[in-house]
Amino acid sequence: MIAREGYYNAVRKYFNFLVEGYDFLEVDEKSKNSMLYNVEYTDKNHTISISYEIMGEGVNIVIFKILNNKKSDYEKFPERRNY
Repeated sequence: MIAREGYYNAVRKYFNFLVEGYDFLEVDEKSKNSMLYNVEYTDKNHTISISYEIMGEGVNIVIFKILNNKKSDYEKFPERRNY
């Protein structure tokens, strides 16, 4: 398990290209106890949400693209896989 600050630092490091190359802004950091951490980046038309969630014995990292203030329903993705 990764600590909250470690997660946020890693996201900033690996997703900094959104800020530098695509003019996104980091707009939000959220945590829900030690089970869910989330960072969101946005530009004029999109929001990218990067989440780290402890699920059972594994880790699930999901990147959502949000358009028109609506987030895709992750549970309905046909290509969703549990490894």
